[in-house]
Order: sequence, then C-alpha cells, then structure tokens
Amino acid sequence: MLTEGVLYADFGRRFAARLVDLLILFGVISLVVLTMWVFRAVGIWVPRNDGADLEQVFHSFGIGPKLLITGFYCLAQGLVYSALLEASVWQATVGKRLCGVYVTDDDQNRIGNGRSFGRSLTKIFMGFFGGTLVSILLIMVTKDRKTLHDYIVNTVVLRGVPASTGALEPWRLAVGLGSLYVWMLGTFMATL
Repeated sequence: MLTEGVLYADFGRRFAARLVDLLILFGVISLVVLTMWVFRAVGIWVPRNDGADLEQVFHSFGIGPKLLITGFYCLAQGLVYSALLEASVWQATVGKRLCGVYVTDDDQNRIGNGRSFGRSLTKIFMGFFGGTLVSILLIMVTKDRKTLHDYIVNTVVLRGVPASTGALEPWRLAVGLGSLYVWMLGTFMATL
C-alpha cells in the first residue's frame, strides 16, 4: 500500500486536468471538421445526406455505422490517448502533467499499457451507468481520493511528478491523438 505523506490528487486538480485534455481533444475534432471542409471544398468528399436532419440520418443508419459512431465516442473520450500517456514515463496525460498529477498503481509503480488501457476503458464504461457521479463523490469523501475505476484496476492519482525520468515518447502522443483523428475522419466521411 501507499506510504505516509503521499499527496493524493484532489477533485480540483483532476477536474482541471480533464478540462485541459478535453480542450486538446476538441482541437483534434476541430482539425477533423477543417479537413472535411477542405475535402468538400475541393470535391474529394460530398456528404450523402447534405442538408438532412442529423437525428433522422442517425436513425436511418444500420448497426455498422452506429457501432462506428459509438467507437468514435469512446475514442473521443480519450481512450487511446489516456491509455498510452498514463503508461508513459510521464504517467499522465498532457492535462494531468500540466496540473501536477499522475497515475500510479497502489504501490506507486508505473502502470503498463494493459492496465492503463483497462483503466481508460473502465472509466468510459462506468460513465454509461452513472459511475462518473459516484467517482466524483468518492474523490471527495475517501482518504486516498480514488475513483470507481481506480478501485477496479488498483490505481491511484497522486500529486507531483513521478520518480521515473525521461522524455515522453513522441509516438505515444502521435498514436493517441492520431488514432482519434483518423477514426473520426473515417467515421464522419463514411456515415454523413
């Protein structure tokens, strides 16, 4: 277990980190929209449902496009981005790094890619069932400030920077944000 004197990340820092990460993800979404606008302007892509009500378009989709859109939602929540960066030497997403918090296991060791991916996936999955609200409450009332997904995968978010040294591997950021960009662009161009 964790030793005495460990500084756990409070709700404020975690919330601020999430906002920064959402801004980064919004930037990727904006780049996708810009790319689609350019593709449409130069004639590379023409929407199949130009001018249609998007809700009606969604209801007209079969299961395949709906699964693509659901997959986009999970990626947009930062599934790959969070998983790759929290398993890096930073042990944090860009938002967490800027807000001075990082993810570790219960024994203060760096988590691997598998556990990090499981943590991100569990966070999204639990969010579908009200887990986000429960997690907010847990951060505020528990000593170790763990969320529901932290309890499930045995992780904790601490204040400061991890003891591990080194620079963030650029491929992690490129794959984390690039996968989101490619998936969104492909999904929107294939379904709209």
